[in-house]
Amino acid sequence: MSNLFSLLLFHAVRAKRLAPGWVVSAVDWFFSLGGKISSRFPYSNISCDGDSPFFIVGCGRSGNTLLRTQLMAKYNVCIPPEIPGMGNTIRSFSRSRGKGWGEVVDKTLDEFKVNADVNRFFSANRQKYNLNEELSLNYEEIKKRMLVLNEKDMTLNSILLELYRSYLMNKRMSGARVGDKTPWNVFHLDRLHKVFPCAVYVNLLRDPRAVVASYLANFNGVKDLSVRDAAYRWKDAVSLVERFKKRTGVKCIDLRYEDLVSNPVVQIERIASFLNLELLKEERGDLSFGDELLPHYRKAFQPIDTDSIEKWKKVLSDGDVKVIDAICGKQMVNFGYRPGQ
Repeated sequence: MSNLFSLLLFHAVRAKRLAPGWVVSAVDWFFSLGGKISSRFPYSNISCDGDSPFFIVGCGRSGNTLLRTQLMAKYNVCIPPEIPGMGNTIRSFSRSRGKGWGEVVDKTLDEFKVNADVNRFFSANRQKYNLNEELSLNYEEIKKRMLVLNEKDMTLNSILLELYRSYLMNKRMSGARVGDKTPWNVFHLDRLHKVFPCAVYVNLLRDPRAVVASYLANFNGVKDLSVRDAAYRWKDAVSLVERFKKRTGVKCIDLRYEDLVSNPVVQIERIASFLNLELLKEERGDLSFGDELLPHYRKAFQPIDTDSIEKWKKVLSDGDVKVIDAICGKQMVNFGYRPGQ
């Protein structure tokens, strides 16, 4: 029975990654049932202490890694490599009813560690990259610090903030503002909001035709994506962020990839001002996080240019463009993109 359940979850997650919005909503509802078996420990303290991370959200292939390199070069901020299992970690915590704090900490850290072991995902690209190795977190030391917390601080917020802080210490960047650029977080916005109610968001947008072309160029054969799959991935991400903003009223700023590469100085200053980031006295030279070795990230570490804005015109067929326009047309217009051109 457990094997069957695991298989169903696997296909549910895959459907959530590739399928239309109604499937995404259905899978979210299915997974939310687990949230009703809640932990006796809260997600977060009620008050905001100013220590919340910020989140760069939106569809993948929209410039999140480029934004990271530009912000980190000039500002006192640290944005780790993408952490794909944050939603699963929060879900695991919500199912810890009846367990003591020590067991909850163990289970939460184990879930995070398992999801950070992404060797299998990247092995299809033959890249020797493991997120756990890059993060280099000492989970035993983190657990020790969690076990001496006051009862009021025994929250999931405390555990996840300690993971971020530990990474900052490893990078010798203690005191820097921490951000998260994981595109997969777009499917877990409500969960993130429970844990980090004071977090702010940067919503990255990009022409869906360019996003689809980039997905196909970088992941075709690895994730078995089609034009239709990738177009729905963009539509779902955009729709989820918009609904989240309206539902919660969180502080969120939109940034179009096209504006970022066309006028990087102005746009980076705009985002830094929104995030209230501290300007460094000297630009940071070393921006290596291990993930820069992955082929689909390499352009983000090169000088900025506008070549990628209309590169899709050389990659996609007229039929591909019609499929994308049909799926994404309404949202495209809302954000200044023109279908059929």
